[in-house]
Amino acid sequence: RRRLRRVAGTEPRVTRGSATRLMATCLFVLATVGGAFAHGLTPALLSLRELGAGRYEVTWRSSILRLPGTNVRPVLPARCRETSTPVAADETERLGFRWTIDCGATGLAGESIAVEDLALAKIDALLRIERGDGATIQTVLSARAPSFTVPAEPSRWDVLRGYTGFGIEH
Repeated sequence: RRRLRRVAGTEPRVTRGSATRLMATCLFVLATVGGAFAHGLTPALLSLRELGAGRYEVTWRSSILRLPGTNVRPVLPARCRETSTPVAADETERLGFRWTIDCGATGLAGESIAVEDLALAKIDALLRIERGDGATIQTVLSARAPSFTVPAEPSRWDVLRGYTGFGIEH
């Protein structure tokens, strides 16, 4: 039969050009479908870097993509006052702001830091606090735990818990 179809010219033929077109089409479909299932709402980042004597540089980054009705934003301790106006950073797919705050002589120790609307937005936020002595505390804020109380002295457990929690969540 195959010989008969070949003679009659009805046998399907795969040429180099058609194979290339097929491969290009498959790659295009995989690229677009992969993008459709990607996590479009990336975690937010709230970073506080101690500049000295209870003063902190605050960096806030969140996705440009937002669910309607959400306003994901940091909630800093009431006693911390802004000492500079938030300045927008030029970023492609994220909103970025940077400003400084003054939380008094005791700094952030014992204070609660939160991010609002994580449950509604269906995202998490990475909280990073870099103390003046170089110690870094990092934890994940989520819908289940949207706030964190800053310890006076971070233990090794605090640091390990932060990194482990972030790794498990993502």
